[in-house]
Amino acid sequence: MIRGVLRQRKKLGMKGIIRIPLDFEPPKAITDDQFFLEPLAPKHNDIDYDAWHSSVNELQGSFGPENEWPEENYSKEQNLSDLKRHYQEFLDNIAFTYTILKPSQEQCIGCLYIRPTVIAQYDVQVDLWFRTSHKYLETPFLQWLKEWLVHEWKFSSVAFPGREITWETYNQLVAKANAEQEDSNRPADAVD
Repeated sequence: MIRGVLRQRKKLGMKGIIRIPLDFEPPKAITDDQFFLEPLAPKHNDIDYDAWHSSVNELQGSFGPENEWPEENYSKEQNLSDLKRHYQEFLDNIAFTYTILKPSQEQCIGCLYIRPTVIAQYDVQVDLWFRTSHKYLETPFLQWLKEWLVHEWKFSSVAFPGREITWETYNQLVAKANAEQEDSNRPADAVD
């Protein structure tokens, strides 16, 4: 299903695409009786840092077995740098990271990442985490999220690595897609 121009994620050295229409406006504030979502921004540094730092051991492996985040000794300054990058990606329509807040908006309870993927069978890759104290919201949030991604974003195929597809399988698909891309970029007369 073609839904407009495919956005290339070449800025910031990222690979992959998110299949959304060129004129798509990502939601900026989403309210539910159990949470509030808004783009993750530098203003969230203190509450974001507190959220993941309170749950370091439980969150390790959230982004795959090869990813070392979060690290216990990661500073607030390093976190702020990450938040600035995520916010700029959002503004540039490259990737979309949301902070998941309590409805009162005073505490961060998790994060949602809507990212490009190089795997052609998926429109997007989605990752998320909840702080340990709010892990009970993860299942109902995931159910809500799947509907929201279909209705608001018009995605028909979403990759949830580590949840609905193993990280091993997902990473194999990424490696295969990257190899196919490299092969297609190689001149026909190139010799190894």
